[in-house]
Amino acid sequence: MLQKMDFELVPFRNNDKIISLMGKLDFSDGVVSVSYELTGNLEGLNWPESGPGQSRAYGLWEHTCLELFIGSVACDGYHEVNLSPAGNWNCFSFTDVRVGMKESDTLTLISLESMETNKVARLSAVLDFKRRLPDSLQIGLSAVIEMGSNLHYYALSHGSVPDFHARKHHTLRHPEQLHSRTDQVTRSNL
Repeated sequence: MLQKMDFELVPFRNNDKIISLMGKLDFSDGVVSVSYELTGNLEGLNWPESGPGQSRAYGLWEHTCLELFIGSVACDGYHEVNLSPAGNWNCFSFTDVRVGMKESDTLTLISLESMETNKVARLSAVLDFKRRLPDSLQIGLSAVIEMGSNLHYYALSHGSVPDFHARKHHTLRHPEQLHSRTDQVTRSNL
C-alpha cells in the first residue's frame, strides 16, 4: 500500500521571486519517491539541465540541490540524499548530527527527472531503500535554491541559522500513520 506525505518548505529568509516550494514523499515496497515543485518568477534560477547520465557527486549543496533526510527516532544516525536537477545525486550516512559522514548505498537512485520554465521548476526522483523502514521515522526535507549569485535555503522549519541536519526540524512519522492516510506536513503542524 502506498504511504504518502505532502509537504511545503518554508524559506529561511523571504525573497521576492519564489512563491512556493511544495512536494510529495511516497514510501512503497522499499521504494522512496520524492518530488519537488518550485513556483514563482524563476528568471535567474540556476536549474541545470539534465545531463545524459545520473552519477554520484559531492558538494551538490553548493548550488541548486533538493535534499531528503531519513532517520529512525530510536538512534542518532540518519541518511541524507542530495539531488541535483542536472541528474547528479548522492546518499550519505551519519552516525550523529554531522558526525561520521560517509557515502552510503542504503538509498540508491533509480530515476531522476527535472524540468524548468519561467514560472515552474520540478524535480522527481525514485530511490531504492535497501533496509526495512524503522518503527518511527524522522524525515527532513529541504532545498538549496541558487538564483543569480544568491543561495536561498528552504526546509520544513528553521532555527536561527539554516541547518538542514538539525533533527529538531525534521518531522516525526510512524509507519502505521503512513499506512493509514495521506499526511499533510506544513509549517503549522511541525
